[in-house]
Amino acid sequence: MSKQTNNRTWLALAAVFLSALPAYAQTKANAKPAADEKEPTEKNEVVIEKVDAPPAPKTAAPFQAQKILDAQVTPVRVTLRRWIAFENGTVVPRDEKTATLKFDASSDMRSMWTFLNFRNDLSHTAAWIFFKVRTEGSSEWQPVRLVADKPMNPTGYGCEEATPPIDLMVPGGADGFTGLFLRLADQNSETTLNAKGITAIWDFSANKGITKDTKVEIRVFAIRMMYIAKGPYHLGSGGRERFGFYQYTDGKQDTLPFKVTGPGAIPTGKQAGRLWARGGEPEDGGEIPATFPNGYAAFYCATTPLEHGDYAAYLNVLSPADQEKRFVDDPAGTKDYKGMVSRIGEAPNYVFVQNGFRKGHGIWNLSYQDAALWTAWAGLRPMTELEFEKAMRGFREPMPDEAGYSYWGMNFGGGIYNNQPQMRVLTVLGDASRKFTGTHGLGTLALPTDWPKEDAVGVATRGGWGAPDLFRTSNRGMCDTDPERRATFGWRCVRTAPVEAEWNTARDEKPEPAGKSGK
Repeated sequence: MSKQTNNRTWLALAAVFLSALPAYAQTKANAKPAADEKEPTEKNEVVIEKVDAPPAPKTAAPFQAQKILDAQVTPVRVTLRRWIAFENGTVVPRDEKTATLKFDASSDMRSMWTFLNFRNDLSHTAAWIFFKVRTEGSSEWQPVRLVADKPMNPTGYGCEEATPPIDLMVPGGADGFTGLFLRLADQNSETTLNAKGITAIWDFSANKGITKDTKVEIRVFAIRMMYIAKGPYHLGSGGRERFGFYQYTDGKQDTLPFKVTGPGAIPTGKQAGRLWARGGEPEDGGEIPATFPNGYAAFYCATTPLEHGDYAAYLNVLSPADQEKRFVDDPAGTKDYKGMVSRIGEAPNYVFVQNGFRKGHGIWNLSYQDAALWTAWAGLRPMTELEFEKAMRGFREPMPDEAGYSYWGMNFGGGIYNNQPQMRVLTVLGDASRKFTGTHGLGTLALPTDWPKEDAVGVATRGGWGAPDLFRTSNRGMCDTDPERRATFGWRCVRTAPVEAEWNTARDEKPEPAGKSGK
């Protein structure tokens, strides 16, 4: 193609749209799904060759030179439990700084051990979708930064066809534009979702070494999340859980639940009406700052702990040096994430894969640093221990020593056939965690400055498998700092919900200022 032709035509951003959890086969590590689970059949890889495009019409069509690779012979299968599939990815330049990402998304919950796609007046499920990009021939992956003029269904974002209809929501702000939420647009409960021609706008000017003429590879990732609605809730059950919260009165009782009634500061101490605890106490005569996420405001919570396949996909886009730091090589399976994540091949070209299932969900044996770095890379943030009780108890009235599934239907563990890892959370003890303001990661391995450091001071565990008392909602018995990899420790991340998440766009309804969720 001549230079003159180049000057008269668009040059496509040639891209490879790879699912972050695509299919891997033809290896010794290719484990079979459980007997009651169907084998995933999606083919998730799309290669878009560099081609000439016609002069840009008023509405540019996506470039059609696509090559769909067979997932069964491409060595990138990293998960055995794929709840959403992405395919038919294209990149269309819009101008000198931005391009349209276009792709299809589908899910079939009939064969998965997970939630239906649902939405009601109070809550809904959503997919947190984010992207990583590298230039052709490079080993360095960069976060894809989106651009949007508003959070809910921004200009340039949409879907050609979706059953049922969907919303696309892009959180903004200084720590925003790192991904988007996909959710149902109206009340519904479906086992399947099929959305064709989803579009999002990529600001490639934010990436080093990328112009509209650059060949790139893009991978798309998704985390399933539950909307935890805004509103008041209680800390403490009224029972005798270890170190449980209660409302101080006169020093003669230590079980009265404390009600969180708003997003402001929470006074702490041994004075009437303040929050106190039976051990692991917050500051006496102090307060939990209003900037610390206290659970009143709405947030999205991962429906399961960080999964093996998600962690394997993450390892696959790290540098060889970072892979060595974040992966424990233990073929015997005693430390190797309970034997559920393996690497195959030779350095520096390892491929990381999930190689089996275990009872319950989630990857175990993560250090705080392992989990925190993954969370920052995914554009999410840690959960606070106050948000943990909101995610468990919801708007229920407390019951002494309560345990079980969460108000929102999520499983946080308990019982021999329900063994979830213990969740690391940020405590209300000390400045190391109380200075946390809810900042989200920016899609890189850099921890935000308000997060606890690698020593995990200010981090504790809640819930999960172990002694019966551990999975009680208000048990705070594991307040000790422990930054190391432990066989029972896992991770569940969150993201603060944009205010627009309360809207029902299908009905053009916005909630009253107080919101329905507090009723």
